[in-house]
Amino acid sequence: MAHKNGGLNLIDEGNVIPQAFKELLSKIGKKIIKREFSDLLKTPAPAYMHYPRTYLEASAKDLSLAPLYFKKAAEATDPVERLKYVVAAYIGGSSINVIEMQCRAPLNPILGETIQRVLPTGERYYAEQISHHPPISSFMLEDPNNMYTFVGHFEMKAWPTGLSSLQGSRVGN
Repeated sequence: MAHKNGGLNLIDEGNVIPQAFKELLSKIGKKIIKREFSDLLKTPAPAYMHYPRTYLEASAKDLSLAPLYFKKAAEATDPVERLKYVVAAYIGGSSINVIEMQCRAPLNPILGETIQRVLPTGERYYAEQISHHPPISSFMLEDPNNMYTFVGHFEMKAWPTGLSSLQGSRVGN
């Protein structure tokens, strides 16, 4: 699925993205005229382009590799090795949702929405949507053996980089 210039090739099943793009472009154009445009994620997307998963459910998927690598990080005595495991969990997990959801976006977040999960490996995951626009999620992942606790929050950002491309990031602690 790798694109020759970097990133991933995404498939638009049902060819809904061109229509959604036109609707978004119209909304963005109106915001630019009013000098209100700063972030693509602050512009509501058409409902038909959403994947049936919330931001919080997606955040749990992003941490799919965390149990494996965080346990190795907790057992590592060398700080450089520990850092490598943490970075591997973060980077490795960041493509899971993109590959599964393809061109779709998570469902719009609901302020105060929560999720609690017990992962197959025993970790407990808790998250709350602490901001609607911009979408900011706060989370905690706890190891069942108290080897680690991973706590933080992140804000999703996205911006157009061309007529058929987007760039995005996740910012937070």
